[in-house]
Amino acid sequence: MPYTRNTDRNDILNVLKALEYIIANTKDPSTLAGLWIDFPHHQIHEGDSYVASYAPDTVKGDGAGINITLKTPDNTKWLHMQAKASAALGAFFTITRGPTFTGGTAQAVFNRNQNSTNPTGASDVKFDCTPSGGTVVHTELMGSGKKGGSGSRGTEEFMLKQNTVYVFTVTSDVASNKLGLDLSWYEHTAL
Repeated sequence: MPYTRNTDRNDILNVLKALEYIIANTKDPSTLAGLWIDFPHHQIHEGDSYVASYAPDTVKGDGAGINITLKTPDNTKWLHMQAKASAALGAFFTITRGPTFTGGTAQAVFNRNQNSTNPTGASDVKFDCTPSGGTVVHTELMGSGKKGGSGSRGTEEFMLKQNTVYVFTVTSDVASNKLGLDLSWYEHTAL
């Protein structure tokens, strides 16, 4: 159907009315502040965002460390990972893709939306396993009292390869050190 001048004008008016509705309903009525949230925040609301943290009370000696290992699901619901490491003193933080591992203790994974019952697609989530081999895809030296991997999600996020084991490790660089790991991820189906 060919457009006429009136049809074009009506289409434009309908679009403007839709935009007016969107703008009116995305502002806080008392402050007029925008109510937009970024996609990772949206994933929390959807119940598709998870966290696994590990910070033992014991100190670690030079060359000793802690780790969390997980396997990503074998589908296109990919894990968008932001890993944060912490150390009271100097330490190294590494992310290794594709290692094998033995041992370890099951690590609790929590949905960041505490009202959601959606389970994570990650499996074999463990801490303090013994990994072997793999490819180091990230390494970082952390100084005294510093955190590693704590930048913005846009610069620190790793989209993990599906059906792959990863180990996140913090290794002490001094004789007596307190270490911690915090893995925060959301799961999103690739297009």
